[in-house]
Amino acid sequence: MKNIKYIISATVASVALMLSVALPKVVGDDPLIDNEIKVTICHRTNSVKNPYVKITVDASAVDGQSNNDHSHHIGPVATSEAVAQALKDSKTKWGDIIPPVPGVTTGLNWDSGQEVLKNGCLGLGGENIVEVVPAAVTFTAPTCDALGSYTIPTTENVQYLINGKVVAAGTYTAQNGTTVTVTAEATQEFYIGDETTDTWTNAFTAPTNCGEVLGATTTTPPQVTAKPVGGVSAGAGGGSSTSTAAMVGLVGSIVTLGLGLSVRKWTT
Repeated sequence: MKNIKYIISATVASVALMLSVALPKVVGDDPLIDNEIKVTICHRTNSVKNPYVKITVDASAVDGQSNNDHSHHIGPVATSEAVAQALKDSKTKWGDIIPPVPGVTTGLNWDSGQEVLKNGCLGLGGENIVEVVPAAVTFTAPTCDALGSYTIPTTENVQYLINGKVVAAGTYTAQNGTTVTVTAEATQEFYIGDETTDTWTNAFTAPTNCGEVLGATTTTPPQVTAKPVGGVSAGAGGGSSTSTAAMVGLVGSIVTLGLGLSVRKWTT
């Protein structure tokens, strides 16, 4: 019986070993596997002169598992500078070029882009172009007595555009009810990465509480009551004034005097 158990255990172990060799490794299950596989791709830029930069990344960067995965950088292939310019004019982003890698990715734009990758990802200086990070455009909201504004910063090797026209660095006012969109663009052999903010938009809306604020801060002058000559105003407790008491005393004296005269006349 023991021999039968040993034979069964050995058979199970052998089958498990064969399965582990026969089954393909799934990239993503083991981070060590991801790091062993490197993939060279053409990563898109927003430069017409250099529409792509050649980079080598881990398999985990092209397997479609993360939000910033290169397989999500979809769009047509910029096969030449002229094509890149046409795409930029139509405000269309071109896509990355990723070769197919068994067990990792089926590729992206490979049919139309493999020649671009073989050519060093095109561009002047191709793989040697440098990434730049544009400084952010800032906005100031309008107030009750001033228009809003936006400030174009200065970033080396970056130009800022509004409606396709380059705008010099500085601060500009904006009319209420308008929306301003500013886009940053790298120059020549530089590029802005996909994960970097390159567009800023702001709607300038006039404040609606200016009248309410004015009303809330305006006070009515207190009413001034003339004080009787020779009298004293009532205190906080609201008691009668001295002038009122004197009047009551005067009336009482007159009544008493009248009664006295009547009694005297009656008795004489």
